[in-house]
Amino acid sequence: MKIISVALNLLFLPEPWRQWMFGTGTRALEGLNALMLLGWAWVMAFADGVLALPSYSRFANLPLSLVCGLFALVGILLAAFLPSETPRSNVISGWLLLAASMLWVLVTASFWGGYPPANTAMVIYPVLALISWWAGILLIENSKHQMEKAQGV
Repeated sequence: MKIISVALNLLFLPEPWRQWMFGTGTRALEGLNALMLLGWAWVMAFADGVLALPSYSRFANLPLSLVCGLFALVGILLAAFLPSETPRSNVISGWLLLAASMLWVLVTASFWGGYPPANTAMVIYPVLALISWWAGILLIENSKHQMEKAQGV
């Protein structure tokens, strides 16, 4: 069990690499998520014909204003916390990455529900959901560890 924990928490990496992963790497993922979520919110809000396409038709079953609002809110908050690098803001960013992950699961379900035809989105969004979830969990854990270390716990 310890081996799995070490692997999932990237503890086998040298400290400079872990710092890069939780600094630059995670920031890039946050920026990507923010841009993609805002793009989805914009398309769903203003492109009426999109929901008529088979791959997007499952979104017609949901309250569109709520879905657009969630995508926009999480995207805006991710973008807002992007420049901040304090452990507390990193915990919030981690939770926002978890929220983004759940939204990507929703997108994945929509594309899988529109099968056939098979398309690349059936692979891209579940991978993005998993990476966002994993990065969110690790960012929260790493930031809490930094806060405890700073307090001398």
